Amino acid sequence: MSIMIILVSGVLLPEMACDPMQHADLGAVVMQEGLANVCLVTSAMTLVRAKIETNIPRKRKGQCSQHDKVFCCYLMLVADS
Repeated sequence: MSIMIILVSGVLLPEMACDPMQHADLGAVVMQEGLANVCLVTSAMTLVRAKIETNIPRKRKGQCSQHDKVFCCYLMLVADS
């Protein structure tokens, strides 16, 4: 078992050594209509950092504005996380 200690300006920061965001190889957003998973991928594991679920109404003839409004809000939620 190895322990990583990070020195920043002579100060030990063990919370940075334990933070998976500092060691992530890749960030991924897996999306489908109304569901998004924000993940961090390291060499040993995949961590789901956020799961966003939204009900998106179906498109109807002549009434696409409700669908577009909710879908835009869903994309903003995904971008914020």
